[in-house]
Amino acid sequence: MAEQSNQPLFSEFSSPTKQDWIDRAVKDLKGADFDRKLLWNFEENIKIRPFYVQEDLDALTQVGRQQNLTTNVDTTPLAAREWETREYLKVDNPTVTNKLALEALNQGATGLLFDLTELGMADLNVLLKDIMPAYCSISFRTGNSAYAIIKKYKAWLIEQGTDLNQVTGQLGFDPVSRWMVHGELDNSCFHQIFDVLETAQDLPNFKAFVVSGKPIKNAGGSLSQEIGMVLALTVGYLDELTRQGLSPALAFRHLSVETAVGTSYFPEVAKYRALRYLIARLAEVYGVQDFLPQHVYLSAQSALWNKTIFDPYVNMLRNTTEAMAAVLGGVNALTILPHDQTFRRSDGFSRRIARNISNLLQNESHLDAVADPSAGSYYLEHLTQQLIEQGWAFFQEIESHGGVKGAFKAGWIQSQVQEVREKTEKKILSRKQKLVGVNDYPNAREKMDPEAIEPPVTVEATDTEYSLFPMYRAAAPFEALRLDTEREVKRHGNDRRPRVLPVLIGDPVMRKARASFSAGFFGVAGFHILPEQVHQ
Repeated sequence: MAEQSNQPLFSEFSSPTKQDWIDRAVKDLKGADFDRKLLWNFEENIKIRPFYVQEDLDALTQVGRQQNLTTNVDTTPLAAREWETREYLKVDNPTVTNKLALEALNQGATGLLFDLTELGMADLNVLLKDIMPAYCSISFRTGNSAYAIIKKYKAWLIEQGTDLNQVTGQLGFDPVSRWMVHGELDNSCFHQIFDVLETAQDLPNFKAFVVSGKPIKNAGGSLSQEIGMVLALTVGYLDELTRQGLSPALAFRHLSVETAVGTSYFPEVAKYRALRYLIARLAEVYGVQDFLPQHVYLSAQSALWNKTIFDPYVNMLRNTTEAMAAVLGGVNALTILPHDQTFRRSDGFSRRIARNISNLLQNESHLDAVADPSAGSYYLEHLTQQLIEQGWAFFQEIESHGGVKGAFKAGWIQSQVQEVREKTEKKILSRKQKLVGVNDYPNAREKMDPEAIEPPVTVEATDTEYSLFPMYRAAAPFEALRLDTEREVKRHGNDRRPRVLPVLIGDPVMRKARASFSAGFFGVAGFHILPEQVHQ
């Protein structure tokens, strides 16, 4: 039997240092500036290098102090971790919504999110008929009826004989975030949150206190701004609630952080890791003991900012990227909106496709098999650290401007988000940032009836003293061009569709490249590209 050796493989070779790699890269770049050529300026003050080494990991503050930032308490004997596949259901008709809920549960959903913000209240005996809360998570998104809903829901649970310790879900009532979009803020809302949390004490696993970063994300804000806003909202609520006598420990126990997840894959993974660390840090500051990063409850919903009307099947790819990022980042609950929800009421097929993204990641890709797959990654740990620092810095700036309400009324938050959004819009309008199917690679065969597009639901703003967060999509300016073309064609016939004749002259390689560019350029507006004419 050959003698075994514990000596590492390739030990005879010396390990290159970080500077060795940089020197080699500069040599390959023929002396060009390393930072200017290879550093990615992802966000202001966040620079991503082309490679990382062990010494980058050693310099970080959160590594070692908090291991497995994405490990949550949902570990089971069958998987290293689990997440809830949460189905979003807007409640217009409780009977119809109940049927859709049962359909979703029978097709793989493990949780339900009923949106009652417009309806206000519903008969729970109708809405929740045949739904067993001991076997699935039930959540609500509410307006000012939050306290009435939690009381009614708790009474319904008791009437059904449900063990309250088994009840999971969340009550999505974040009046300050809603105010920043719609301009409505009732100062009694803080008393209502207090009453909601008092009522939810008998529901230890139900998250009745929600803060949302979605408005800032869907207004075009950055990841660090989203993190900072979540922290500022949490502190703002906690200061009001503790002033009324609520225990910080109770608030953190029932806290759910709700976010929108975008397609910046690795940065989004790092965002959730950073949120876990920072929320746990806040709990420590408020004197809450034994509240660790894995105790932070995170829910994610696919973002609206980057979704498109045209070539909507690309939204499936965007949804998949977002779902993977959220799962690897360690969310507890995941809601993927249907790919066609930007322009019509989604049908059963669209809802099933959205739901199955989460199911496939769990049951086919087995992303539940490892508790924290990104732990120890030089790149992701470093990116997490940068988001921790920049998110905390934005939070401190909000606090220095009077907290969320003060900074928002002064217009400071809006101006910061607008600055980021305008930079992104400039990249999209110049096509440096691609929206496949919209500002590049348009599908010329795709036809869209402008009159069939269901406009998004809007709410009249009651506040006009200061600007509110705009809720629109990055693709909207390009889509408006194409919809104008389709509208003209619908009114006057296809003969009115603008035509472009590519005339190819000169070098064959260059003229073909220019023809392809021109076809894409005019195609984004729905122009018809005629067959090429070649002139020698």
